[in-house]
Amino acid sequence: MKFAKIVLLINGIVDVLIGITLVFLPNVMAQLLSYPALTGHSLYFAGGWGIAAISFGVARIWASFVESFVWYNVILGLFEGSILTVFSIVVPFIYSGVTFIHVSLSIAVGSSFMIIYTILLIMQYTKKKTTDS
Repeated sequence: MKFAKIVLLINGIVDVLIGITLVFLPNVMAQLLSYPALTGHSLYFAGGWGIAAISFGVARIWASFVESFVWYNVILGLFEGSILTVFSIVVPFIYSGVTFIHVSLSIAVGSSFMIIYTILLIMQYTKKKTTDS
């Protein structure tokens, strides 16, 4: 349980930092991922994604301190990490203007937390199975 809380806290902090960057420094994030400078609609979308990332981050940080919500958030984190990773891998094949460099941060963050959350769930399942027998 302690490891799960630490992972949720770290994931929450990462989400908040990425969200703050998307809201307040969207062109820094764009340059980091080899995109051209964002303007108009792109800035609006970056801000929206940033607000969503901050919201998820705050929820994860909060859940890391509330024991009854830890495992729900671990399952949601696994789901989010899986969807983000698969989406980021598929997008370059669908949209010719998007390269793997553009989606590299999403793949790195999504797959890292997907793997960690999978390990946490396996550890929890194994622990529960041994205590039940």
